[in-house]
Parts: sequence; C-alpha cells; structure tokens
Amino acid sequence: MIKAFFALIFSSVLYGCASNERINENQICTNNAFKNFPVNLSPQNYTEIEYYQRQEGTTCTPVPKGFTGAGSMECQPNMRTYQRQVQKTRNVDTNENQRSEFIEKCTNRQCLIKYGNTSCKAN
Repeated sequence: MIKAFFALIFSSVLYGCASNERINENQICTNNAFKNFPVNLSPQNYTEIEYYQRQEGTTCTPVPKGFTGAGSMECQPNMRTYQRQVQKTRNVDTNENQRSEFIEKCTNRQCLIKYGNTSCKAN
C-alpha cells in the first residue's frame, strides 16, 4: 500500500505537465501493475565506503605571556581521515523494473485507444 502511494506521488511529479486524462490512465495502469507485479523485496549485498577519523599524535604550542595559563602548553589532537569498505545489505524490489515498464506501456496503449495519441490529448 505504501509503495502504491509513493508510485502515485512519483507519477504525479513525473507527469506534472501531463493532461489529467493521462494522469488518470496512469493511475489505473499503476493499480493493475501492482496486481500483476506485486512488491517482491529481496536482500541485495552492496559495498559502501565509510569515512572515519583517528587521532595520530598531538600538536602542542606554548600559551603566550599575558594569557590565562601562560607558560603552559596547549595541545590539539592531530586527526587523520581514513576510508574503509563496508559490506551492507538492502532490500530491493525485484519487480520494480517490470512494473514500471508495464505502467508506461499500459498508459500509452490506453491513451492511443481512447485519444489516438500517447499524450491523451483530445484533438
């Protein structure tokens, strides 16, 4: 249900300049597409680069005369950035491509049948 909602929002954004008729046909086709190609989540492994910092020593400078703590040392850590590859898993909808293709073809077909063009514009 959530996927259908997001598909509806996406199609509304995608067809922002589309006619109301095309949007209506697209919504009908989207509902049919989810019936024919339901959401099928499958785990997929991927590699992501992760950045992290590690302290490598410190840099110390004397506190000048006239400041609080004069004569002492003020130290700051030296940080170095590293990267590492991390294996992660995400769920991927294996039917998404087929569903999107179905929606596009179905919408074009319905517009051609009803209006004689793929834009669903009345002549």
